[in-house]
Amino acid sequence: MSPPVVDVDIFIAGGGAAGLTLASRMASNGYRVAVASSSIAATAISTGRVLFNHDDPAVAEWASLFLTRFRSRESNYDLLERPTVAMTNIGTPLKQSLTNSSFDWTLEDRDVAVVGVIGNNDLDSDLACLELRRSLGICARPLWISPFPYPTAANNHFVGELADILKDNISENTIVLPPISSDPTYALLTKLQNLSGKRVVEAATPLSLPGLRFQLLLEDVAEEVGVRLLKDRRLISIKIHGKEANEAVLSSGMRTIIVKFSALVLATGNLASGGLAVNGRGVIDPLNIFRVSSTQASGIHSSTLRNALSSGLDTCKGRAITKQGVVIRNVIPIGSLLKGVSYPLGYGLGEVMLEAWKSAPIVEDAL
Repeated sequence: MSPPVVDVDIFIAGGGAAGLTLASRMASNGYRVAVASSSIAATAISTGRVLFNHDDPAVAEWASLFLTRFRSRESNYDLLERPTVAMTNIGTPLKQSLTNSSFDWTLEDRDVAVVGVIGNNDLDSDLACLELRRSLGICARPLWISPFPYPTAANNHFVGELADILKDNISENTIVLPPISSDPTYALLTKLQNLSGKRVVEAATPLSLPGLRFQLLLEDVAEEVGVRLLKDRRLISIKIHGKEANEAVLSSGMRTIIVKFSALVLATGNLASGGLAVNGRGVIDPLNIFRVSSTQASGIHSSTLRNALSSGLDTCKGRAITKQGVVIRNVIPIGSLLKGVSYPLGYGLGEVMLEAWKSAPIVEDAL
């Protein structure tokens, strides 16, 4: 039995912020686009907070596609003209341009209680308050409450019980909670604010629900504009004839899918996401097709780790280069698969999305 075949104009391997940003732009321009993803995207384990370079005209273009669709899903993000300073779950500042001002803990908040949940590692209220005072000279009160079942926005009993605790036992006006819902509409926090009469916010928290919320929003927008999402599909091979690729093979357990395309975009991420691999002491392309090198970087003491995180695919005018030095005209790497782009040595989430957005002309030229 022959494997199923997907025929598209543009195939994007990698369903994180870079891949979904470019996919949404190309689909909204009328192209047939498919995106394959095989694991949790780095976006989903990020803080979900975005800092843009506001001098870049691509910011307004990105917002025109995504922000209106975010708001139609009641995720009321605001794009600020100047970055604001949010606070992380360890009490450190974090600049962001894309904010939900009703629910983000910011540097401007005063009269703050930081509430940890016993057994929940997302927010250590004692640590956050100590760091807040040490680094910024701001006082907040640390508090702890007993564990509770994983909530949903529809769990009115949970919401009412927690709201009573916040209202009756905490005197501060602003209450910081760990992330407790994956709902992109922040419905649960809205209910807590309405019932308690408090400003209930959450800290910027990696490896938790905020990044997952942002990832889900990007996926929703991509599907709305016509992107076909092929989830749990791993890219295992690419067929190249001369200087052009025309077919990819995806695997999902015992099943395979053939994808035929005019342009291939590689947005599979860096070492952490599986887009690159380690072979001995070197970093390689796991497909063993494309050339990998590193760029100079600073910020991490270990030279081995620094070189690994600054590694990525070599390109010529945006196109991937094989190990034999051949430029493949219709294979375009983007995002943290490029050398020098991987966080924390390179770009943040906002820059990665904008660079992906701006790669659209290269992809169109390859069609």
